[in-house]
Amino acid sequence: MKSNKLQTTLLVILMSLSTMLSAEIVRDGTLGNKGALVGPHFLIEETMGQQFGSNLFHSFESFSINAGESATFMGSDSVAHIISRVTGNEVSFINGLLRSEVPDANLYFLNPNGFIFGEQATLDIQGGFHLSTADTLYLGEGGRFDVSTPNQSLLNVAPPTHFGFLSNQPGEVTIQGSFLQVLPEKTLSITGGDLHIQEGTLYAPDGQINLVSVVAAGDIVPGLSNTKALGTVTLSQSPDIPLKKIDDIDIANIDTSGVTGGNVFIQSGKFFLSGGSISSQVIDGIRQKSVSRITIETQELRLQDNSSIDTNTFGDGDGGNITITATDNLTLINSGISVAAGLETTGNAGNIQLQVGQLTLQDGGFLNSGTLGSGIGGDILINATQGVSLFNRSLIASSVGAPFTLSLGSGGNIGIIAPHIEIEGRSEVQSGTFDITRGNGGNISIETEQLTLNDSGSITAFTMGNGVGGNIDIVSRELKMHNGLITSESVGRGNAGSITFTTDKALLNHLSVIYASATQAGGGNIEFKVDDNLYLFNSGITTRAEGEQTQHSGGNLTISKPQFLVLDKSQLNASAYAGNGGNIKIIADHFIKSIGSLIDASSELGIDGNIEIISLDEDITDNFTILSDSFFDASKFLPKRCVERLGTDISSFYVTGPKILTEAPHNLSVHIPTRLLTTLSDNRVLGSNPFSVEPQFIKNSVH
Repeated sequence: MKSNKLQTTLLVILMSLSTMLSAEIVRDGTLGNKGALVGPHFLIEETMGQQFGSNLFHSFESFSINAGESATFMGSDSVAHIISRVTGNEVSFINGLLRSEVPDANLYFLNPNGFIFGEQATLDIQGGFHLSTADTLYLGEGGRFDVSTPNQSLLNVAPPTHFGFLSNQPGEVTIQGSFLQVLPEKTLSITGGDLHIQEGTLYAPDGQINLVSVVAAGDIVPGLSNTKALGTVTLSQSPDIPLKKIDDIDIANIDTSGVTGGNVFIQSGKFFLSGGSISSQVIDGIRQKSVSRITIETQELRLQDNSSIDTNTFGDGDGGNITITATDNLTLINSGISVAAGLETTGNAGNIQLQVGQLTLQDGGFLNSGTLGSGIGGDILINATQGVSLFNRSLIASSVGAPFTLSLGSGGNIGIIAPHIEIEGRSEVQSGTFDITRGNGGNISIETEQLTLNDSGSITAFTMGNGVGGNIDIVSRELKMHNGLITSESVGRGNAGSITFTTDKALLNHLSVIYASATQAGGGNIEFKVDDNLYLFNSGITTRAEGEQTQHSGGNLTISKPQFLVLDKSQLNASAYAGNGGNIKIIADHFIKSIGSLIDASSELGIDGNIEIISLDEDITDNFTILSDSFFDASKFLPKRCVERLGTDISSFYVTGPKILTEAPHNLSVHIPTRLLTTLSDNRVLGSNPFSVEPQFIKNSVH
């Protein structure tokens, strides 16, 4: 934070200094006469440069304009590209109007020393605007426009293709409070060293915005993936400074919203957003042939302080897609990424696709894909090579509908692949349909080595309308739940979805619940495929149907082939109200059930379901008992004292070893309470019954 404040202070000082300097636009003489232009409204005529075909080239020794001043490029209709360079050693300060009167012409501006755009900087350009701190602009196959070495230029008629950098420390670009806008469907591109946008706005309605930061010599093509070493992009917006507006509509810091929405491409080594926003929304209009997109490629991406990235749609057009590649990490702190469809829209929501190292959402961070209209909700697909973590009320959601709205669309799917996934502190992965919706909820698919749900962390698929709730499919080598929740629920007329687990071992404790229920319909099924062990401590797995019709039967509960299934003050339930109870089928090598645990497949008004248990254990009913607090008298197992046998006053000390303890099942570590570390006094063992094993030992033994 200190470095950011220092950077801001320095930039303010630089801008203050720039306002005290007189504006200066000086031709360097490499493409014509040398000399300064006359301001404050500088006219850059066609004859001041050289034209090759549709390319018009200009060369300056310095180029800066102050507030209230302007610089206007002029030329004929034959010009398609105005290409300018600054060959001197000064940064260009732009705090006035940069204009081009050439119809449809693109403006290319190069200064390797860097650019600073102030609060009064604006654009009035007929075509696209391409700004760079590169040393060379390449023209077709063999042409080049050199800045650092002007005499090596090879000017031709070919259009510009890409930029070339000679230095590993290219000049920086700062947009400080500026509002830089191009015409609809045009491109605004910035390519250079580190890029800083502070309370600034880049706006290309239905067009293209490219931001590329590099810190290595080489060639760069804006808008396409580059393999060179990449620099840093920072985007910040203070909550005390309002966003720029057009017709009372807020414009995001980086914005290509419009009738169909445009595209945003950002590539950097690090990308930090603090209160900043990136948007490509569909405002209105008919459905487009191709959707808009936001593409970000970086090593580290961090959003904080209510930052946002969105491609929402509020019209008939489809929302755009968001694709983010963050090879190291993507962090969202009180910030979010959204691809939703608004009220009364017919367009489909876009998709979110993340290819990241570590994904972290905290303090209300969110990923959202949903629809409030008749379109289909978008998918959220996450592939994290290191892990996924949700903390403190964070959310990944794909939902349909909202209160008091009639939505016909179905929800999108959520797919997460990561070696470790943790969901904690009331955070949630959610797919659902709200209120009077008719569409079905989307499915949730998770594939991981370890899935952890703590402190009311949850995975939820629900429906409140007439559609069917989404299914949950979890493949995890290890499942750990501590006060966690996994549920597929219907509170409308649609049936609840099903929940399927494939795991080696699972631990549910401290009021953890896996639940498939329906209040006005049939319950969903729950299936557990377990290789090693499934242990429930003060927790439950339940399917329940509350529907009042006879066809509203409870879902089935199936647990197949764990080596150990342990119920400790827990329950397995497949019940119903009016319909038939669901069936419970358990196949386990060993089934241990404590007093106070429950297995229920009943129906209040209908026919009870069947309970089928197949186990190697002969007695599976309450064969897991709680330790007694009474003492065990071991004197009958000990030989008479020597003093009694010999008739002499001789004392001895005997210690009985662990042979009096039962062996722990499957070589699990037995937790021996400290009260069993006893003394022998009068041939009595002080402690709990050594032939009973305290329930705590299994809790401590499943890892």
